[in-house]
Amino acid sequence: MIDFDPESGREIRCLATARNDQGEPVKGRWTPILEVAEWEAIQEIIGDGPMRGGSHNTRVYLASGTLRCGKEDCGSLLRAMKSAPSRGKPEGYFYYVCPAKTTGRGCGGVKLPGPETDELIRKLVIAKYEEEASQRQTVKAPAEWPKEAELSLVREDLSDLKVARRERKISAERYYSDLAEYEAEEQRLKRERNAWQRKTLADQGEPVDMAEEWDRDGITLAERRSYVARTLRALVALPVGSGRRVPLRDRLVPVWAEH
Repeated sequence: MIDFDPESGREIRCLATARNDQGEPVKGRWTPILEVAEWEAIQEIIGDGPMRGGSHNTRVYLASGTLRCGKEDCGSLLRAMKSAPSRGKPEGYFYYVCPAKTTGRGCGGVKLPGPETDELIRKLVIAKYEEEASQRQTVKAPAEWPKEAELSLVREDLSDLKVARRERKISAERYYSDLAEYEAEEQRLKRERNAWQRKTLADQGEPVDMAEEWDRDGITLAERRSYVARTLRALVALPVGSGRRVPLRDRLVPVWAEH
């Protein structure tokens, strides 16, 4: 589904499931890559619409759906906006801004530097997890993941495949076909391992080392956003007067999530 942003003139693509009169999903006339249950599970992670950071920006911006305008009588969600080339910022630089009054969705009174805000959020999440970890009793580390050997075999197959291609024992067509299959299997197992590790740590009460987890190999933006959501109910951005220079940390007021 495609919506229109009157402020920027851009199209917003939303994920929506087409359903028949009985409320059942309408299936396309092609071979599905996912079952309906699998797709619904994915939607639980990435969201199904533009609200609460669920649009295509969900995959790009960490703080979508968390930052709110702190100007009196506003409280709107801040949205990400790329910096204009004329500002001389690095490529990809962006801001978090309160939508303009003309959109009917904000006051336009707050603007934050995006990368710096994301870095501060990272520090807040890590600090909160460390604070909670220090208050909990450390328990025995979890046992080894049951499918660790299976993951090792897949990686061995990947290595053998590359050697076979290098030695011209298989064709390019066979190589790329098998490569895609093995890499997909490796990614699937890594996701299973990551999910198992998080669940095991939670079940056994083992504190998560968030500083290490945040930079874990293979971690996705959706996972980082989930940690932000578990830590912060909102992050309120206070306005500043024209010409005033206020440190970013002093402008952001965390509203911690309750557990």
